[in-house]
Amino acid sequence: DYWSSPRGFVVHGGRVGSTALANMLGSLPDVVALKEPEAFTDLLLSAAPSADEADSPLRSLTHAFRARALRAVAHLFFRASASLRLGATNDRAYAGRTSLAVKLSTAGTAWPSSLRLLRAAFPSTPFVYLVREPAASLASLLAPASRL
Repeated sequence: DYWSSPRGFVVHGGRVGSTALANMLGSLPDVVALKEPEAFTDLLLSAAPSADEADSPLRSLTHAFRARALRAVAHLFFRASASLRLGATNDRAYAGRTSLAVKLSTAGTAWPSSLRLLRAAFPSTPFVYLVREPAASLASLLAPASRL
C-alpha cells in the first residue's frame, strides 16, 4: 500500500532544530510532514516499560498489533493530510508523487522498546537522528520563553 510507509522519521533529543527540519520538509511540494502526532506517541509509549502496567488500555495490546496500529495511523494521517493539502478528490492520482515524513516526539522515542516497535512497523523507513551541541540545547531549554 503506497500510502502506509513514511519516507523518513526525524528522531531528536529536544531543542535541536527538529521543528525547523520538519517545517523545511513540509515546505517541499510533495511532502506531508507530521510533527509529533499524538497517536504515534501514545502507541510508542505503550511499548515502554512502566511501573504501573495498568496505566493505559494500550498496554494490553500485543507488539504485532501495535505495529499494525502504527501503520494504520500513518496511512490515515497521510491520506487526510494529502487530501487537504493537495485538494485531492482521487488520491490515487498522487501515487508516487507525495511523501510522508514524521517528526516523532522525544518522549515517544526515549525507550529502546519504542524504537523496536517503530522498526517493526516500518522496517525499511530511514531515521534521521538530529542532535545539537549539548550546551546549546541546555541553554535553549533554560532560556526564558520571551527570548525563544
